[in-house]
Amino acid sequence: KFIFWVKYAGNWEGANQPLSYRLQKNWLQKNYAKCNVTINGFWPNQPLHCHSFENPCLTESDVLLAQSIALQKDFSAGFVFVFVGRLENAKGVQRIIDALKIIPQDKIKMVHFVGDGPKKEAYLAQLDFLQDKYKFHGFLGKSAVHKVLAMSHFFLLPSASEGFPKALAEAASYGVIPVASNVGSISHYVTEENGFVWDFEGKISYAAILEKAIETEPMLLKQISNRAICIGEKFTFEKYREKLEELVFSE
Repeated sequence: KFIFWVKYAGNWEGANQPLSYRLQKNWLQKNYAKCNVTINGFWPNQPLHCHSFENPCLTESDVLLAQSIALQKDFSAGFVFVFVGRLENAKGVQRIIDALKIIPQDKIKMVHFVGDGPKKEAYLAQLDFLQDKYKFHGFLGKSAVHKVLAMSHFFLLPSASEGFPKALAEAASYGVIPVASNVGSISHYVTEENGFVWDFEGKISYAAILEKAIETEPMLLKQISNRAICIGEKFTFEKYREKLEELVFSE
């Protein structure tokens, strides 16, 4: 006896998806396999066999530790920015660099890039304007990533396509304010109450959204950070198991 279950990790409602993704979604949506499907986000006309799930990346003890650090954060001085992911234009790294060039340099304390990719050297060549206020870490393990998040203020992700990035949930747990594009299901969790959402297909540039974020009053930024903490609570392994038992493995 077994239960067949499919986890769809991509952007369920994304435009301009590769053909393979569109074929997979169509196959799952019409339920040819007659199984439960777990997807990112909450969508109109979502079939009953397609369940909205948060992909886990944190334990409850991770969340408690992160929240204790988040509550101590100060947004009144220079800011620490962090990007976590593949170093490529599709993830928005070029947009991040272009945005950092036009914001006041005294607002930048440090910029951390966690991840790697073939365009790393090309990005490095553009960062002279930051002098010694940036660091490329390469790929890091979970504990090392969390150490970077613990010291950061803004999580930068002007990505062209996402399901829902786990790193965003981890960052939010540490009170790192998301400044992210509204692709995939990101805007289902990040709002003007707990972050800054950039309309990927809109007329306002990512740089303008980032500038708005850093010019926000420190007291208000602290409130936004405190609300962002709650995002991470949805992405624990404990909650994931509970939903699996309730929606996928139940008779």
